[in-house]
Amino acid sequence: PKAWPRAAGTVRSTAAVWADFSVPAQPAWTFVAHAPICAGPVIAGDTAFVASRDGMLYGVDLTAGQYRWGYLLGAAASCYPAVADGNLYIGTEDGRFLCLSLPQGADKPQLMWSFEAGEAVTGDPLVTDSGLVVFGTAGGQLIALHSDTGTEAWRRDLGASIPAPVTKFTRPVVLPRFKISQKPQREELLLCSTTAGMVYALAEHSGENVWTFDTGGSILAAPAAAAGRIFVGNRDGVLYCLQAASGRKLWRTSLPDALVSSPAVGDKALYVGIEPGTIYALAISDGSILWRTHLRHPLQSQPTLIRKGRLFVACADGALFALSVSSGKVLWQQLDSQPIVSETAIVSGRLLYGTKTGRLNALRPVVGARLAMAPATTVAPAVAPETPAQPSEAPAPAGSSPTVSSPSPSPAQPQPPAPAPAAKEPGLKLPPQPQRPTSPAGTKQTPPAQFPSPTAPAEPAAPAPTSQPQPSASAVPLMILITAADSGAQLPVLLCNKPVLRITGQVDEEAVSRVLVAGKPVEVKQGQFAAEVDFQKAGVYPLAVTLNKKDGSTETMRRLVVIDTGPTPHSDWAVVISPASSAGTHKVFFTLFAEELSQPPAIRALEIRDSAGKLIQGWAEASDKPLTFSWDGCDQWGHPCPDGEYTAVSLLKGPDGSFTMSQKLVLRSR
Repeated sequence: PKAWPRAAGTVRSTAAVWADFSVPAQPAWTFVAHAPICAGPVIAGDTAFVASRDGMLYGVDLTAGQYRWGYLLGAAASCYPAVADGNLYIGTEDGRFLCLSLPQGADKPQLMWSFEAGEAVTGDPLVTDSGLVVFGTAGGQLIALHSDTGTEAWRRDLGASIPAPVTKFTRPVVLPRFKISQKPQREELLLCSTTAGMVYALAEHSGENVWTFDTGGSILAAPAAAAGRIFVGNRDGVLYCLQAASGRKLWRTSLPDALVSSPAVGDKALYVGIEPGTIYALAISDGSILWRTHLRHPLQSQPTLIRKGRLFVACADGALFALSVSSGKVLWQQLDSQPIVSETAIVSGRLLYGTKTGRLNALRPVVGARLAMAPATTVAPAVAPETPAQPSEAPAPAGSSPTVSSPSPSPAQPQPPAPAPAAKEPGLKLPPQPQRPTSPAGTKQTPPAQFPSPTAPAEPAAPAPTSQPQPSASAVPLMILITAADSGAQLPVLLCNKPVLRITGQVDEEAVSRVLVAGKPVEVKQGQFAAEVDFQKAGVYPLAVTLNKKDGSTETMRRLVVIDTGPTPHSDWAVVISPASSAGTHKVFFTLFAEELSQPPAIRALEIRDSAGKLIQGWAEASDKPLTFSWDGCDQWGHPCPDGEYTAVSLLKGPDGSFTMSQKLVLRSR
């Protein structure tokens, strides 16, 4: 589609779109708002719209993530906006409902009209073809306004809060004296649910009640309409299928925990998640369970279904998954360290979602790539679906391709975000010392690749060995700092304080014939591979992971590895960032991993300092997960920094003590 104009994507609230989005995916851009995202994203044309808790509505360029305009709503939006016919409709927590005209380019929108609802607008608006905009309130009022003037068309009191989008569907009308020459008549109906557990179907033109259904439990999500049926679930874990024309119950299925989001509905199955983190596929015909997949990440958002048989699921703790709709198999997963507060919107080769920390993130497919790599065990492995058709399917092994989190926001004022690096960093992990990692069951152990001293003229020279005593491996946690400029002009630099790394990844066995790590082939089992690389001593080493594909092509991911086992590891191999004249259009990304901590979590921090040691920027977070930070060449007040040398200092502080690593940077305008 060319638009995602409202919550759940369509007027039927099915979150099923004729779109395409391939995995693996990587960051395209990140837009940073002043406050947590509370509404959106919705998309129209080349602009994404999102609202934040401080009452701001933003227009963001869909291609590059650049700031276009900001509009002060006066209060936080409590529901998604809706876009139709060049206008945007949105309600606020102070009871105002606004219509804004959407300009072209960077011009700000203009207020067309405002309506006082008298209480918080909580039900996401629906714009109809008949010229109405319909929304619900916290007090249970369902209100229909004329979309061109904002005058009230009708209002109905449903007696309990309306927390979810209004859904539209059409039912046939049988005339008393039907003639062959007459065209079949159809009636437009509106659906809405309340926290009292009721589902209402009302006539669009008048608001008159057509039928009601009592689910017996509180409803927090919108009913979804498809194939002449209505699908709705409640917090008691009961999912109902109703006949759209009459509201008669066709079937019900009880699930083990609360349903807090709408199902995504396909041609023959619907897909719904329960709050603790399990996705179910149910047959539309009778509600029987086709498969279930335990993601073990809390679910609050509606899944998104796309045409190529993939289901995208955003989890409340920041995890993002792509599942096969036929089997429930996890095809791809990413871990974002920031909680996700929205559904995923997919349009024009971009997947967008909002976070509790005020970020609007956009992902894009890795063009021509089938390789996803990440640190082993950074995300709990997903369990394979339990399905009668495949009872012997085993759980996915640990390290099954979670991807590194997207850039964290800077405390400075929001700048127009820049595209992310062209290639995703491969994940690297050192197994606990002194034990060697064990291969997955049924696979052969791959001997560690031995790297000679880096003395070849074509390769970077190794730093002089440190004369300081080596700390005990059991006392020092593993630290890895990956530094990459988004220009893609140079290899990302990976700084590590220990010489042995474990590389894990996931590939498509149907497309790949062989995987080589540091020039040595490794065995692939069920799409997973793992290899240990021993660099033997401090130095600077090139590292490549190569895929030989069955079509004769190859794909290679390269990194420059700096090993420094001293007490304060550092890299003099500089990473160059070349900002444009207006700072903030290019970035350098830092991803900090830490393992082998006795009592996680720990404080992870990153500081940018100039050549005199003066602090320029800084970020810190208490977490036991990998963190990604980004720097755009500005100081903490958003002012461009002068050209020259800088140092990125990463800090890990916890019960084991404090540990630092430093990476040399060069800021260059041309």
